[in-house]
Amino acid sequence: AAPSRLRSVALSLAAATLVALVLGAHPLADWVNGLPINPMTDRLSGWVQAWQDWTDAIGAGHLYTGLQALFRWFQGLRF
Repeated sequence: AAPSRLRSVALSLAAATLVALVLGAHPLADWVNGLPINPMTDRLSGWVQAWQDWTDAIGAGHLYTGLQALFRWFQGLRF
């Protein structure tokens, strides 16, 4: 395979990170809420809750739920 340019690889990684953050707001919140309680995790929980509220406002929460249901259906297929 031909080597890729650094710029295209960096853009692909940035896009993948953004998609993971937008679609993964609910799992991120679950993970943060499972951390030990201290001032830093309280602050982090507030940020994640604001992020989750924003992603729900733009409809990404519904998209995540739909994709998760589709994936679970796919997992249940037996050949």
